[in-house]
Amino acid sequence: MTPDPSFVCDSSWHRYSDGTTLVAGSPLAVFSLSEAGRDVARALEAGEPLPDFHRPLTSRLAAAGAIHPLASELEESLETLLTVVIPAHVSDDAGIARLTRLIEELSVQCSVIVVDDASPQAFMIPNAAKIVRLDTNRGPAVARNAGLEMVTTPFVAFIDSDVTECGSALPLLVATCSLDGVGLAAPRVASRPGVTRLARYEERFSPLDLGSEPGRVAPGSRISYVPSAMWVVRTEVAKSLGGFDAEMRVGEDVDFVWRLVRAGSTARYEPRAVVHHDPRPTLRALMRQRFFYGGSVGPLSIRHPSLLRPLKTSWHSVALWVFFFAGLAPISALLGIYTFVGLARRLRHLDHGVREALRLVVRGHWSALSSIVRALRREWIPLTLLCLMFGGYLGALALAVLFIPSIVDYFRGSKRLDPVTFVVLRILDDASYGMGAVTSCVRNRTIRPVVPDLRTWRANVH
Repeated sequence: MTPDPSFVCDSSWHRYSDGTTLVAGSPLAVFSLSEAGRDVARALEAGEPLPDFHRPLTSRLAAAGAIHPLASELEESLETLLTVVIPAHVSDDAGIARLTRLIEELSVQCSVIVVDDASPQAFMIPNAAKIVRLDTNRGPAVARNAGLEMVTTPFVAFIDSDVTECGSALPLLVATCSLDGVGLAAPRVASRPGVTRLARYEERFSPLDLGSEPGRVAPGSRISYVPSAMWVVRTEVAKSLGGFDAEMRVGEDVDFVWRLVRAGSTARYEPRAVVHHDPRPTLRALMRQRFFYGGSVGPLSIRHPSLLRPLKTSWHSVALWVFFFAGLAPISALLGIYTFVGLARRLRHLDHGVREALRLVVRGHWSALSSIVRALRREWIPLTLLCLMFGGYLGALALAVLFIPSIVDYFRGSKRLDPVTFVVLRILDDASYGMGAVTSCVRNRTIRPVVPDLRTWRANVH
C-alpha cells in the first residue's frame, strides 16, 4: 500500500496576509478560504502536518494544479507490480550496446519485454528479457501496443531504448501512479551533460526536459504533455484506452495523455525521478528533431480540434498589444482599464478583490505578450520572416521578436555558451519546430494549429 502523500504548493501560489484569498493553479483559479481552509493553507505553506479535515480542500487544490501530491518511494519489490516495455529500432552496434545495458539495469527489478520494430540490424538480448519481433516498421506506437498486449502486472512502464539511468526512478514513479486517481506518472528526462556546444545548449533547452517543478499534466495547463521517453501507466487504464494511436508516428504520446485525461484519469509529472537522454550530436540532427516534433500538430489537431492552438488568450489582450505597437497607446490603456474593471467587479466579494484584479490583469496581459511572441517565433514564423523581408518598422519588430527573448533567456540561466551561439541556437530551435508545424498543416490540410483561440478569459473563482 502507498501511504498518504505529502503536498507541495505550486509556484503560482499567492495568498494575502489575512489568508482569505488564494490565487494558484494552472490555469489560475481564485479560492475564497474559510477559517478551516486557512488552517490547511498555512500548513501547506509551512510544510507542516495537515489537519484531519484537509481532504476536501486539498482534493480541490490538487485538481486545480494549486498543490501537488508527493508520493513516498515504494519499499516493496516491483517484481509483481511492474512490466517494462521497450520499443527498439536498432541500426548500429552502439544502439545494441545501449539496449543491452538498459535491459540489464531493469531486469533485476521487474519483467522486461523488448519489441523489435523491424530493426535494420539484427540483435540478441539478454535471456532476462522477452522479445517480440515485428515484420514491418510502423513506429513506436505500434511497438508499444504489441508489448502492452503481453503485460499482466498492474503497472506498465514504457521506456525508449536510448534512455539511461532509469532503474532508480521506477519505484517513485510506481508510487506516484498508485495515488488515487492517477493513471500515468512521468519523470524528468534531463539531457546528458556534455562538452560540445549543442550538449551544453540542450542541458537547458531539451524538448524532453520539462523542468524541476512537479505538476498535473493536462491540456491548457502549465504542463500540457509529457514525452513518452519514460512513463509508468496503470495497465488497466492503458488497455481501456486501446493503447497508443497506431496511425501516429509522432505526437502519439501527447494524444495518449490527452485521451487519458479526457477519460477521467490524472497524469502527473514527477521531477524528483530523473532519467537521462543523449543530446543531438549535430546541429542538423537538432533541427531535424525539432522539425519532426512540429510535424505532430496536424494529426493532433484533427484528433483534438479544440486543444492545439498556438495562442490562447482573450481578444482584449491581443487588441491591447496590437494598438500599443501600432503607436496607439491611449487605446491600449483604455483596454487595460476595461479588463481591470470587469475582473474587479467579478472579484468584488473577495477581500482585496481590487488589488487581486489589478495583479491578475497585469500578469495576464504580460503573459499574453509572451505567448504572442512565442507563436511568432514558432507556428507563425512565416509571418515573422515576411515582416523581416519588408523591413522598416515591421522588420524591426520581427528582429525584436527573434532576438530579444533569446537574449533574455541567455542572461536568465547559466552562461556555459557564448551569447552569439546561444542566441542563434534558440532562434533555430524555435524556427525549426515552427516550420515543421506549418508543413504539417499543409500536409494534413488544416489551419487549426496556426489559428489563435481568442475567447475572453474568465477567472475561475471557487
